[in-house]
Amino acid sequence: MTARFLLAFIAAGIFSCGVVFADGHVDAALERAEKAAQTTGDSGDVREHAEAALKHIEAAKAQGEPDHAKLVHLLEAEKNTKQAIEQAKQFNTTSAKEEMRDAATELKQAR
Repeated sequence: MTARFLLAFIAAGIFSCGVVFADGHVDAALERAEKAAQTTGDSGDVREHAEAALKHIEAAKAQGEPDHAKLVHLLEAEKNTKQAIEQAKQFNTTSAKEEMRDAATELKQAR
């Protein structure tokens, strides 16, 4: 009986760690998205922050099992971030920053 309790406790801990790690990635992605949206630099600066945010978004999706609402916001943030990267590649800084503002809004809702 004690072994079953211990096993359940360990399993719960592993699952909750995945959620904690995912939340950490969402926070990191949000930080980079906000930096991209607020940068006074050029499209290269926006792209750098957007690419870093994208890595954290992908990591958040891979960690744990986010609930449906959180996953929807992560997917929207991912879409916005990818569009921002494409805009930045075309040197369209204003559009890239707008996409990152939208991504930041989605990431806030994913927390």
